[in-house]
Amino acid sequence: LGDRSSADLGVDGQVLFAAAAPLIDPERGVTLGRLVTTSTPQVIAALDNAQARRLFTVTLLGGALALLAAAVVTRRFVRPIAQLTAVAERVGAGDLTGRSGVVAPDEVGLLAATFDEMVESLAEQRQDLTSSALRESRLRGRLESLTTSMSDGLIAVDAQGTVITFNPSAEQLTGRRATDAVGSPLDEVLVGSLLGEGMPDTDAPTDPLQLHNAVDPTTAAARLMLRQSDGGRVPIAASAAPVRSPNGEIIGRVYVLRDITADLQVEQMKTQFLANVSHELRTPITPIKGYANVLARRDVGPDATKRFAEQILDSTRRLERIVAMIVDFAALDSGRVTFDPATVEVATLLEETLDSWRRTHPGREFHRELAPGLPPVRTDAAYLRRCLDELLDNAVKFSPDGQAVSVRAVAVPGEGRVQLSVRDQGIGIEPEAAKRLFTDFVQADGTETRHYGGLGLGLGLVARILEGIGATVQVESVPGEGTTVTLGLDAAGAPTTHVVPAVPAPPMTAAVPPPPG
Repeated sequence: LGDRSSADLGVDGQVLFAAAAPLIDPERGVTLGRLVTTSTPQVIAALDNAQARRLFTVTLLGGALALLAAAVVTRRFVRPIAQLTAVAERVGAGDLTGRSGVVAPDEVGLLAATFDEMVESLAEQRQDLTSSALRESRLRGRLESLTTSMSDGLIAVDAQGTVITFNPSAEQLTGRRATDAVGSPLDEVLVGSLLGEGMPDTDAPTDPLQLHNAVDPTTAAARLMLRQSDGGRVPIAASAAPVRSPNGEIIGRVYVLRDITADLQVEQMKTQFLANVSHELRTPITPIKGYANVLARRDVGPDATKRFAEQILDSTRRLERIVAMIVDFAALDSGRVTFDPATVEVATLLEETLDSWRRTHPGREFHRELAPGLPPVRTDAAYLRRCLDELLDNAVKFSPDGQAVSVRAVAVPGEGRVQLSVRDQGIGIEPEAAKRLFTDFVQADGTETRHYGGLGLGLGLVARILEGIGATVQVESVPGEGTTVTLGLDAAGAPTTHVVPAVPAPPMTAAVPPPPG
């Protein structure tokens, strides 16, 4: 073998495999000799086969162990992670109902538990947000319904004075659409001047209140003459209040606009009424005071005393009528009057009424026209007579040349109604004045130079009485030819219809609608 550790040798015709290894003294490190072993190729081949089988078996066992380890790792780590991944995908898609379902004492289990808690917290937060959004939506809907249904105009602006809310009533008052107003500066939307100061000569936009300026934190109110987008003008009462954030900072203003056209008309009518009252009261008081003063200071003789006493009595009756009208009007207006309907004979009522007027107006002709077979009516006799007295007073007053006054009563066939008409041949009523005929405190001629006195309450009183007794009224008038006022009453025993009678109107007729009710 020499220095080689293995070699093939031929001995007696056979091939042997020889292997050698040195023998070394472990204490001294001296080589003692060599150990030589030999073996035949068959033995070597058998050894190789055995070794190969052992290696195959070990390899097979190693692969099985590797598969088992992979299964354990998959079950322990990969599958929980896959479950977490699937649930995470569902959560990412918006489904917060899923949970991982992983329960393990290791890090993966802790991760899964933490993930489930996070998803549950997100679900609770989403539920809270959904509930809050629903409540906010309902509140916003109620607020929008409230602002939309408000009869007053509502304008909200931010701290810079830019319009952010504009309800339909504000659209009507300003003549501007909400789509155009929102986002515009307030002083381009609310244009006008303080009421009583007159409108500005130019169309330059102005904000009379200047409340969009954050320097002024106070609540203010004013009456304005508002200029509409089409050039029209409407009087309004405007109030504005600041809107504050939770920390007290002013973040905007809210304006409330109210049309006060009717209020101003009422104020004007009341002013006119007071002027009328003072004039009407002074008119009878003056002769009463004058004649009484004469009678108290000197003896004027029996004839003059009687004449003066008659004038005093006449003025007293006039004064009593004025006071009674005011008292009755106030009582009817406040609803303190109770009506007492009963069966009333129309012929008797008209005769008594006209007899009274003939006595007080001896120079005037009063005609009564009754249709045959006239049924009685169901009404309050005292208040119906009061209505007739007011209508007759107007007929006499507006017939300055002493023309006759006629009262006519007819039954309306098939309707169970009776019509009472008072007609004069006086000056008549202009169509525009007829539209305001039953308005309180208003007279057909409301000028300072009017020729006819009165409080402007007579027909307003009639309207309230007719409403109380369930009657209707219709007015026909031709300027210069006279006026006819027709009352519609229910016949006794007939069902209540309260339908305004359809009486053909002559040309230029001013038809007046019935009073409310």
